[in-house]
Amino acid sequence: MGETEVFLLAVFFASLALALVKDKRFAYLALLAVIALSANSHMLVYKNNHMPTFGNTFIHVATERHFVQNGFYPLDRDYSYAGLAPNSYVPFYRSAIAVTSSLLSVDVEEVSRAFVMLFALLLPIGFFLLGRKLFVEIAGAVAALSIVLMPETLIYTVRPLPQAMGLVLLPFAFYLILEKKLWPSILMTVIVSLVHQEAAVFLAGAALFYSLGLNLSAMLRERKIVLRKESLLPFYCFAAAAGAYLLWHYAVVGNFNIFGLAQFKYHEGAKAGLELIITKTGLLPVVLGLIGFAACAFSWLKNFLDEKTSRIVLVVFSALAAYAVIVIEAVKFDAVLGAALAALAALAISFVRIELSLEKSAFALFVFIAAVGAVKNDVVGVNVFMDRFIVYLQQPIAVLAGLAAALAARGKIVFGGRK
Repeated sequence: MGETEVFLLAVFFASLALALVKDKRFAYLALLAVIALSANSHMLVYKNNHMPTFGNTFIHVATERHFVQNGFYPLDRDYSYAGLAPNSYVPFYRSAIAVTSSLLSVDVEEVSRAFVMLFALLLPIGFFLLGRKLFVEIAGAVAALSIVLMPETLIYTVRPLPQAMGLVLLPFAFYLILEKKLWPSILMTVIVSLVHQEAAVFLAGAALFYSLGLNLSAMLRERKIVLRKESLLPFYCFAAAAGAYLLWHYAVVGNFNIFGLAQFKYHEGAKAGLELIITKTGLLPVVLGLIGFAACAFSWLKNFLDEKTSRIVLVVFSALAAYAVIVIEAVKFDAVLGAALAALAALAISFVRIELSLEKSAFALFVFIAAVGAVKNDVVGVNVFMDRFIVYLQQPIAVLAGLAAALAARGKIVFGGRK
């Protein structure tokens, strides 16, 4: 870690301390430090003659150059397969690079670098807004720092890839859903879905799980089957994500059979467990994220159970989950330590005063569950991109880590009431 990083981290923690003891607006100064830290780490894209090329960077450049030179997006040739297959890759990222390159008369490589720096600025802003919306300003600042420091997120966002754009837009999509902005939410969902397929899958799954979670919450509270009005917007977003991608696939390939894609046929990707998640995320964010998950779970359970029963359910579930991770996965020390700390934290968190609105605790819980489901899709036989979904799991982990840090600093979170 260089002097610049040390200085920016010092500014961040000093600002966070001032936000706690003086004025919560100092959290915005902490955010500025994180934005600078993100920009500094993403300057890697300018440190060589070529931008980082590991992965499929120049396959996207090939399509972008085709667009610039010929004036249209190539639907009949996918350069991933030597131009011999239809180009079913969703077009928005590549088109944005090509159109910008044409309008400014700047080479697509330089435009791609500039986009990486734009993503570096937007990434912490999105997570600050999401953490603040769900919890408090301090949680937003810590969420922003967490996501910027996660190795896998940096690997994906420092390269000029569609994944980077999708990862950056996701927190803004979630923010709009929480703001209950119907048409902006649907528009952003469609944009994300046509930026990158994996981002579309995660957003669709998260929106669907959130919608189902809201209805499950209503049924547990009312003791009968009910449809909660607030569950409709995330369901519409799920439908918009699925519809946008399927319509694009049909327009290019001529059918709706996405399971005919090579990724499904050949089961691309490797299985992922807690040990790999910790390696790609870091032990501290994972532990803080699990503590935040326990806090949300406790707040959510108290809507249906008394506090003592909620505490018992939370601790028993955490102990069983820790046991399953340790025994079934046969993981090494870091993962064992993380699981044990999370189980102990669940007990401690149940004695902390936390009152979140039912909608916000449900959002945090069920988006996290959706992300875990994406990483562990091999359990249900899908076996596609398990390890590549870790970077999407890091998004709810970062937000929940922000909640855990805010709880540790303030000793309580009372926000939003129960409704």
